[in-house]
Amino acid sequence: MKQKETLKYIVASLNKVGGRAPTRVLETMWTDDSYNYRWGQQILRQQGIIGIDKSVWPNEWYLK
Repeated sequence: MKQKETLKYIVASLNKVGGRAPTRVLETMWTDDSYNYRWGQQILRQQGIIGIDKSVWPNEWYLK
């Protein structure tokens, strides 16, 4: 899978779990290596589509 293709899968996986989840929950839904998803996480954060809540442990990804 190309890196850009992971963006829609990240958003879809967050939608599937209700819009908020830690990485360990999301990783079970990913079919590609986690490097591409970490890259996608950074891109989606820059675009303002997702956020990372670092006030909880483990950190959670969420849809804005």
